[in-house]
Amino acid sequence: MNRSVWALVGVAFLMGCVTAQVLRVAPAAAQGFAGSRFEYVCQHLPHNPQGATAALNQFGAQGWELVTYVPASGYCFKRPLS
Repeated sequence: MNRSVWALVGVAFLMGCVTAQVLRVAPAAAQGFAGSRFEYVCQHLPHNPQGATAALNQFGAQGWELVTYVPASGYCFKRPLS
């Protein structure tokens, strides 16, 4: 390979290193998540939109956050332990 290709590879490498330093994400511990503990619950909800919306709003009012939906388990929620 000639010098211009090596120079281009070197510049690309240095730009990648600089970008990695600039866009560094703080670890979870530094973001205040260390030691956070949660409780979880999975619940089947009504199949009609109005009933499901009402149930989701009720969970939200109680501090639950929707995490996922698994057909076998239903809707799974989490909230911080108090």
